Amino acid sequence: MTYLGFSEEEITAFMDEQYIRKIPGIGKVNEMILKGIGVQTCKDIVSKGAEIYLNFTPNAWSFLMS
Repeated sequence: MTYLGFSEEEITAFMDEQYIRKIPGIGKVNEMILKGIGVQTCKDIVSKGAEIYLNFTPNAWSFLMS
């Protein structure tokens, strides 16, 4: 359990370092696909948005970006 303050900076810093598998809704298959395009952390999801868009459905892309 982790306590985070209400500041956007604290939340962003915490989420940036979380592994993608920690996100509810990302299972083994999506994890393998994401790792195949170089995505390992939540920060990588944002930086590789174009590659994710090409490999996933628009709904999955929208979910990952949110």
